[in-house]
Amino acid sequence: CIEHWKILRESSAETLKEAFLTFSQRPCLGFRTSIQESYHWYTYEQIYQRILRLKTGLQQIVSPQNKFVGICSTNRIEWFITDWS
Repeated sequence: CIEHWKILRESSAETLKEAFLTFSQRPCLGFRTSIQESYHWYTYEQIYQRILRLKTGLQQIVSPQNKFVGICSTNRIEWFITDWS
């Protein structure tokens, strides 16, 4: 079992990337559509791929002069993906 402290890097972004690569097949984020249902999980790899796709899209629409994007949402998987992108 890989100890979590071994993924620590110089920045939080580098640590997060290392976690996505190290734990690629483990559950990362889960959701359920009702209290009665069990959670459905996305793996670290699935979330990382979604982050990379959104990051690419954001880089195409955000101008170099204005590099800020506002996020307004309830807590949900899409919010985390946007934040991490």
